[in-house]
Amino acid sequence: MFIHIVMLKLRSGFLNPGTIEQIENLYDEIKIQTPGIEEVHTYTNCFEREENYDLLIKLYLNNMNVLPEYMSSSKHMQFIALVEPYMISKAIIDYDNERNESYEECS
Repeated sequence: MFIHIVMLKLRSGFLNPGTIEQIENLYDEIKIQTPGIEEVHTYTNCFEREENYDLLIKLYLNNMNVLPEYMSSSKHMQFIALVEPYMISKAIIDYDNERNESYEECS
């Protein structure tokens, strides 16, 4: 299983029940429209600290070849358009869950 994790630090006030629901709905649609995405989870920060990120998105993919299709999907582009104006920083990690014991390239 290939895991794609994105963490975003966003401007204060952007995340609210409406935008969280919008993001969750976009990712529900991404999962439906992109074969090979097994699970999608979104989490919001629950403890205010300056160094914390605000939003985490975790995708479970059948394999790494699903990632480019997801990245270029229209719903992913909608997500980017929604959050980019409010983004302060982001961190992304991709890893193969079956190769996590030591550093290896994913290919």
